[in-house]
Amino acid sequence: MKISISSDPLLSKIGPEYFFSLASEAGIDGVDLSLNFFDWQQIKNRDFSSILFDYDKSIEYAEMIDEYCRKYDMEILQTHAPFPTWYEGYPDEVNAKLTQSLINCIHITKAVGSKYLIVHPYFYSFSSDRQNTNPEIQHELNMKMYGNLIPALKETGVICCSENMWLPERRFIGKGNIYSAMCENPYEVNKLIGDLNELAGEELFGFCLDTGHCLLSGYDPCKVISLIAPTIKTFHIHDNNGIDDEHVYPYMGITDWDRFCKAVKDMGFKGHLNFEVGGCFDRFTPDALKRDKAMDIASFRMIMTAGKMFVEKITGEPYKKEGKE
Repeated sequence: MKISISSDPLLSKIGPEYFFSLASEAGIDGVDLSLNFFDWQQIKNRDFSSILFDYDKSIEYAEMIDEYCRKYDMEILQTHAPFPTWYEGYPDEVNAKLTQSLINCIHITKAVGSKYLIVHPYFYSFSSDRQNTNPEIQHELNMKMYGNLIPALKETGVICCSENMWLPERRFIGKGNIYSAMCENPYEVNKLIGDLNELAGEELFGFCLDTGHCLLSGYDPCKVISLIAPTIKTFHIHDNNGIDDEHVYPYMGITDWDRFCKAVKDMGFKGHLNFEVGGCFDRFTPDALKRDKAMDIASFRMIMTAGKMFVEKITGEPYKKEGKE
């Protein structure tokens, strides 16, 4: 079982050379490659300058990342598309651009040798139209959004993974209630993934379970795993205090990690464990990383410490370095 680190936000802050060198020296197997190259405000301003709106530039980026993977004996085990992925109520040309960016993400995923691309679902906070909180409407819109990706997924063999989401109460800034959004409800997950694979005529869609997002929405991640196990292809593993999306190392929040490992073991999971713990680097190494390499490597090795413990709990055997797939 392999152990990976999410590149967001570190890779963009410290550069790929230093990022991959740290991950390699820490013994980490691979990376969840963030492709978060634009944000909501840019889309609202009709700014489509990101490389993800240009196929050739997207592939150039993938080739650059692949070179670093070869140099540092790493692999990209999953990738993560930017968001928003859809803006209901926006002109068709805007959503066509967003769809094209996702298609280019699929091709990047293939080019870096990965099998899984994580794509956030559409949910109502992407729109000013609150009627779209209706689960049936959200399901319909996600079927449309993800359905547009089927030809590219068939062409590349990439599996598109949705993810469980949360949203804050809009009346407050930084505080207030947190609500579950699209795909937090396990029954909603099973229906969406089942309907998408039926639409595709083959298994092109799966699920990335985010442990921290479960906590924020009041869902027990272990119970969720038991209910959606057949859909789960990947994880975003991180901890929090149940109030903020902190993205900290396991055991620094409120998650019962022994129960989590048992749930993963019971589902028979054979994939890799991805740790999305970018929030820790701001806490322990301000300004991303201090460029004191020994300290920086130690920060990465904390991921391996948790990962090795998890592997042993899940498989019943000590972690053993595996070769590339």
